Amino acid sequence: MIILAIALSKKNKVTLFEKRKNFGGAWSFFKYKSMYIHNKTNVIVPTKKSEEKHIKNIIKYLKKKFNLKIRRNKKIYKTVSKYKPKNIFIYDIHKIYDHLKKCNIKIINKNVTNISISKKKVFINNFEFDKVFIPTFIALKKVKIDKNFYYFNFKKIISKHLVLISKKKFLKEFYYMENFNNYFDRALLKRRKSLYLFTARIKKRFKHFKHKELIKLSNFGIEKKNLLLSKIFKYENCYRDDSQIKKLNNLNKFKKIKVVDTTQFVSSFKKLKFKAN
Repeated sequence: MIILAIALSKKNKVTLFEKRKNFGGAWSFFKYKSMYIHNKTNVIVPTKKSEEKHIKNIIKYLKKKFNLKIRRNKKIYKTVSKYKPKNIFIYDIHKIYDHLKKCNIKIINKNVTNISISKKKVFINNFEFDKVFIPTFIALKKVKIDKNFYYFNFKKIISKHLVLISKKKFLKEFYYMENFNNYFDRALLKRRKSLYLFTARIKKRFKHFKHKELIKLSNFGIEKKNLLLSKIFKYENCYRDDSQIKKLNNLNKFKKIKVVDTTQFVSSFKKLKFKAN
């Protein structure tokens, strides 16, 4: 959504609604000293063969528009998905957020609680606009279009991620793993300069565990003197299943509202038809 907002701001006045001060939702970062670090475990990969050909355009676009550092992954990548991508790339996407700050985009730190659309205007939280773009997992229950109300269900899910920063190596190096161990369903490991950055999503039945318990149970064997950071981050997501997404997408038949598929990065990028030229 941020890439779309930046693209639209070239020829339009754009307002971005984001309740968190830390932008990016599931792609957000936190800052440790001078470094931007993932506190979630998302990766940019194709999920089927037909998406592979779009990776080249994604890389070209992100490099040209945001000067992103993108490199081919040479470490272990394991997924439970049936489709195994041929090539995996690592994207340092924090520069997109730096670029956002330089754009002429108004940012309102509030949730979108109501949308009302008439033939001429769109009202979002009583602010007037010409058109609205909404993501798939927006916390929005209803939309008023003319005199009709449309209702949309979702399920609130709170995910928790453990982030570790260590001065010394404590795991065999890898990039991304699903079914990482008994306590984490997926994990990322990156090396930045002399530091090891580990981010893992905690499995549902262990969400109540504290970070020290998870480290001990996982047998990481990190010495206290080498552990610079150990923290659990919470993230609230408004999940929709396929039928709920389909119902939300029905809003696309109205000219003044556009539902943007944010379920998966590559497919969303393809649908938005971003071009580097």
